[in-house]
Amino acid sequence: MARVIPAGNISADDWEKSVINALKSTLGDDFTIYRNVLMSGRRVIAGSENKQHFAMHESDVVVVSPTHGILLVEVKGKSLELQDDGNWAYVSGGQRSPADHPVEQAQRNLNTLKEHLFTALKRKTIPFPYGYAIVFPGHSMPLNKRPMWYSGDNIFLKEDLPHLGEKVRRCLREWNQLKRATTINPEIQTRLDDIFKCVQPPMGATHFPDLEHEVIKSLFVGEIRAVEDANIRGTALKMDELTTDQAKLVLAAEENPRLLVRGMAGSGKTVVAVDQACRLADQGLKVLFLCYNTALGKHVARTVSSTKGIHAISFYQFVNDTLRKAGMEPIKKPMEDYWGELPALELDKALTELRHRGTPVEYDAIVVDEAQDFHEIWWEPLEAMIRATEIDGDKIKRLSVYYDPNQNLFDRKQTATADIFLPNTLLQNMMKITLRHNCRNTKRIARYVELITQLPFPSMNKSPEGKDPLFHDMMHNWQSTQSVLCNQVNDWLTQGCELKDIAIACYHKQANKIDIGKIRVTEDIEEWRDGKAILFTTVRGFKGLEAEALILFDIPEPGKKTSYTLKDHYVAVSRAKQRLALFVRKEFVRPSVPLDPETIDNLEA
Repeated sequence: MARVIPAGNISADDWEKSVINALKSTLGDDFTIYRNVLMSGRRVIAGSENKQHFAMHESDVVVVSPTHGILLVEVKGKSLELQDDGNWAYVSGGQRSPADHPVEQAQRNLNTLKEHLFTALKRKTIPFPYGYAIVFPGHSMPLNKRPMWYSGDNIFLKEDLPHLGEKVRRCLREWNQLKRATTINPEIQTRLDDIFKCVQPPMGATHFPDLEHEVIKSLFVGEIRAVEDANIRGTALKMDELTTDQAKLVLAAEENPRLLVRGMAGSGKTVVAVDQACRLADQGLKVLFLCYNTALGKHVARTVSSTKGIHAISFYQFVNDTLRKAGMEPIKKPMEDYWGELPALELDKALTELRHRGTPVEYDAIVVDEAQDFHEIWWEPLEAMIRATEIDGDKIKRLSVYYDPNQNLFDRKQTATADIFLPNTLLQNMMKITLRHNCRNTKRIARYVELITQLPFPSMNKSPEGKDPLFHDMMHNWQSTQSVLCNQVNDWLTQGCELKDIAIACYHKQANKIDIGKIRVTEDIEEWRDGKAILFTTVRGFKGLEAEALILFDIPEPGKKTSYTLKDHYVAVSRAKQRLALFVRKEFVRPSVPLDPETIDNLEA
């Protein structure tokens, strides 16, 4: 029986499992099966025959035998379909996303594998048989309908699974390009074992092991843009600090023009979204980065200010700027339906007027953060602004959407499963990715988030333990409360915090002015970022941002007699990276044991 690397439970879809299990049971113990092999390489940029860019290639299976050679195996499930127009697509739930021809994909991956073999062997020839095969474990193909690219020597169907081992051995004999092929000697076998295993993350890992890190990092040499910003996620975007999910997202963003990315608070959505916008701009594309929160829009605009081709702004500011360009009056909060369809309707009018003038507002790509806050009708004018660009021969509109349904504070329309609601036209051809690890908070703060939400909030393995959140009762006397607040701030400053590390977020705008002695307080985020004062804002005004040390001030019991919901509280506490202090009202309940899920708002993961 063949060995499988990595060992353990096979975290693959049912089709890959069926193929791996068939290979394992029908191949001898001289075979090794490597699954989900990642290979750094290059790919021709669409529309340019000479220019290439870094790309990550992934092969479902690579089979290695010292006596038979190396076979790269691609597995294609039933979701891959040949369309009436001759193109291939992945079909799921009535939605279609474009796919490469399986033979072209296999050939491209084999070429990438050959380059790695040349390096490992330190030669430009491969002295043993090698090739590729494609397995369709859920398909049968009538004899009278088999296309010209079909060959029974390296294309295997459902009925071939019971005899897959013999098919693989025969396939390698057919691929033998040499008059006299040599066996793979033990030294080369060990070298190959090293390069294949080094790109395999251990089961359940959140960090790339050292060898894998070196392989993955090679993809980004001279290419990756570090978002030098200590106040979005707290670190630059570096491969050794990414979770496996984030690294796959960075790679997917290189290959997929349309992305739908879901992630919990602190999972790195914004930092990866900003990085993606910068990468697109580096390709010479005109990029619009949109978010909901005004403060976040200003902050991202400052972060990307040195990158040409990116316009980063909040949605309402973008709408009003466009209205002014068209000679129209900007919309204001007191206007009826300000929070609903009105911005999209006015934006559509402005865009139509500007097109008639011959000065259309168009972008090559749009990246949207905080998408859960966008009204369902806002997407129509946004999609209309995207110019279709040629990608691998197809005209496609580039759109990436980042969201967390649990941060839907404005009761936007959701699906039946409490997920983001998007128009069907928008969802077409979108690749869906989920970020599952918290990269922002200490483990103690993450545990508090789990306690209040009754949902898993997994931290990265290397996240610091930190300290438990601090609780202060709001005093009946405003002066006494401010004295405690002043002491808390001074304690953090004594412990090494700077003014730019500390933020105070209130449940609502305070009528009374916050006074922290000689310490300056500001509502200007730029002053705060420059380290001139501590930021004073509201919980919702701070959404999308974060602070090393956060004070939540005048916090009521979530969902009881106020508009402060459990979702507000989830968003608020998850903004704190290292330190969290809560000044709470009398009715606030400090959870010490897990709450009954039925007593809290629906925060379905």
